[in-house]
Amino acid sequence: MSLLVLMMSMCGCDKMFVFLFLLACSGHGSKDADPQNDIDADQDGFLASEDCDDSNAGVNPAATERCDGIDNNCNQEIDEGVATTYYLDGDQDGFGDLAVEVTSCEGLSGYVTNGNDCNDSNATAYPGAEEFCDEIDNDCDDEIDEDLVVGLFRDVDEDGFGDPATPLTDCTQAADGYVYNSQDCDDNNAEVYIGAIEVCDEIDNDCDGDIDELSQVNRLWYADEDQDGFGNPDVALAACEQPEGYIDNAYDCDDADGLQHPNGTEICNQEDDNCDGIIDIDAVDPLDYFQDLDNDGYGTVLVKITQCDQPVGYVLDATDCDDGNSYIHPNAEELCNELDDDCDSTIDENALGSTAYYDDLDGDGYGSGAATNSCTELVGSFSLNNLDCDDGDATQNPQGIEVCNGEDDNCNGASDDNANDASIWYADTDGDTYGDPLSWDLGCTVPSGYVADGTDCNDLDGAIHPAAAEICNQIDDDCNFQIDNGVPTSIWYLDSDGDGYGDITNVMQRCYQPAGRVANNEDCNDAEPNISPAADELCADTVDNNCDGTINEPNTAIDAFAGYLDTDGDGFAGGVLQYDCDDIFVLSDQETSSPDFDCNDEDIEVNPDAVEICDAVDNDCDGNADSSSVCPCTSTDCPTCDFETYNGSNYLFCTSDSAWDFAKGGCISHPGYALVTIDDQAEHDWLVTIMDTYNYNYSDSFAVSTSGVDSDGDGFYSGDDCDDTDDTIYPGAPEIPRDGVHQDCDDTYWWTGLNDKVQEGMWDWHGTYTQFFNWGIGYPTTNTDSNCVSLHLSPTGIWEWIDGDCYTPHAFICEGEL
Repeated sequence: MSLLVLMMSMCGCDKMFVFLFLLACSGHGSKDADPQNDIDADQDGFLASEDCDDSNAGVNPAATERCDGIDNNCNQEIDEGVATTYYLDGDQDGFGDLAVEVTSCEGLSGYVTNGNDCNDSNATAYPGAEEFCDEIDNDCDDEIDEDLVVGLFRDVDEDGFGDPATPLTDCTQAADGYVYNSQDCDDNNAEVYIGAIEVCDEIDNDCDGDIDELSQVNRLWYADEDQDGFGNPDVALAACEQPEGYIDNAYDCDDADGLQHPNGTEICNQEDDNCDGIIDIDAVDPLDYFQDLDNDGYGTVLVKITQCDQPVGYVLDATDCDDGNSYIHPNAEELCNELDDDCDSTIDENALGSTAYYDDLDGDGYGSGAATNSCTELVGSFSLNNLDCDDGDATQNPQGIEVCNGEDDNCNGASDDNANDASIWYADTDGDTYGDPLSWDLGCTVPSGYVADGTDCNDLDGAIHPAAAEICNQIDDDCNFQIDNGVPTSIWYLDSDGDGYGDITNVMQRCYQPAGRVANNEDCNDAEPNISPAADELCADTVDNNCDGTINEPNTAIDAFAGYLDTDGDGFAGGVLQYDCDDIFVLSDQETSSPDFDCNDEDIEVNPDAVEICDAVDNDCDGNADSSSVCPCTSTDCPTCDFETYNGSNYLFCTSDSAWDFAKGGCISHPGYALVTIDDQAEHDWLVTIMDTYNYNYSDSFAVSTSGVDSDGDGFYSGDDCDDTDDTIYPGAPEIPRDGVHQDCDDTYWWTGLNDKVQEGMWDWHGTYTQFFNWGIGYPTTNTDSNCVSLHLSPTGIWEWIDGDCYTPHAFICEGEL
């Protein structure tokens, strides 16, 4: 009865009667049917009580029997009327053994559909075969060797099959090379005869009239375009070898989709995924649909159907708590009707038309917390609003008075804002602790960047405030409404000509420099900008151009003549460059390279015409003092040197203290040698290893001792003093240049070839500028007389380069090629 009512509700009365009529005609209905079996789970039109497999829509009493190993039509027989009986064809002569049969839906290899062979072990015996002289019933007519067509046949290739073109007609006539059959179609090839295995060789191996016909080696291959391992039965190719893209089965029902094949997984997609001829049955992803009797879009969990397609009157949602009332469902609005309209298991909560009540614990008329909605009026401490920010304090509510207490008294979300007892704070933009009286704010605590003092007269300058010191800047620094009061003043002089120098007769006293005035009064003519202490003196006028009190002094006049005089009267001009407003000079200042230039105009014996002598002086002004031609090296005056070799060069370490020029000459006196050139750090480090082997006096680090006596009274005893008879010679004494004496008792110096004698600051080795330096701290100096470089052992034990005068005698190092 429930089924009939359901069908009426779903389909209408007319359709119900048609359905009942069909049940009656087909015999599907039963008054005594079990209600649990009166369902059709696979929707094939048959109830479970009459369907032999209600989980498979392809199985029911009206189904067509298919050859699939299943009782499709529920008649308790499997594959009846659709399977084929096959018989074993052991000798492969096309006729099977009646005693060996098999029923199958598909053809079987080695089987045929007839069982008429009388001898299935001899391929020459089968119905219709020619009778031969072989004592065998070849044609299966129960007679042996009757009605012979021929007897023996020539078997040239000895394959057991005779050539029909060469017969012997008498069965009793024995002959070698003959057999009792004529089944060879090529008696010259032992691999060709009736029953031979057909191979792909373009020959009729089995003498059936066909060449390379389908067999074990030449068979059909089926296209597998989707590469799922199953071939397309509609696209076949016969071949002896498996073609690329083809396989040996034809079971694919859609060769364009690699997911659809006999091993495919059936899913809800309106496709036959597993190629069983049925769509979406036994799919792995069916959906649960729930009955929706009231058509509100929400179903009841009590009635469920699981399948791929949505049945009429069913939905996916199973959350309806009353499927007989379309106004009740999870999305319905709760009403004051004592029903659970929205299916949340609560009645009339927050219902439309209900009133929201809030707890008012402090009784100030303002509530808080979550609302309690009621369709009836609540009695007790409730409020119709939830505006109270502290329901435990009756003074705190939207009508409360804000005071400085760290709490939100008026419930506006901010504590202490605009409090009645708030203080005034002033913005301190410049951070000088004094605020701007025009920029203020109220607050219970000091805001960031604000102060309590509002007396700053300029809040953009941290140097201006009431506590600042007034300075001369035309600004009210201390905010006392007075400018530059109490500030010391200065005297300023008028500079009418704008040359930076003032007129002593025109004075003004101010704390700042007025426009057009300067602090000095050194202008001797404030009407002429070209006359001032900074102006150039001229010989061409009779004016004191530079205001030094002297007119036309030649040493400062820019138009004065410059040149050299012959002071020593040796006929050659030189010496110091001189100036005069008149041209009185023998040589001009441009003629220093003239062959007539006297390199020492204070010594009459030194001039370009003088004869060079061995006296450490450049007598002939050729730039060389005591050349080898006038000071030859002899066995008694040549320097004492130690010989070393390094990296392709020879070195002489000469311990005879000499001035730089003498050291240079001492090296040159050895053919191929010159003062050492240090090219890189490696060469410097090697030189250090050699110099460290000598003994030295380290005057820079001498400790004052009491060893010996202090004969010269210079404060150093003879144990330290290198000359205790001279009070100007002691460790650390000032070195006097050009005197050939070690005043400082320090012999830790070795001359090198590095110098800037040609051009100040341009250090070179014999004319080649260096790219490598190893200066000591503070070197080179700015002293223009320090032109020669030595290696010096510092007090810290480091050998470093220092520049000094070229006259103090030191040891020296010569270098020459191997």
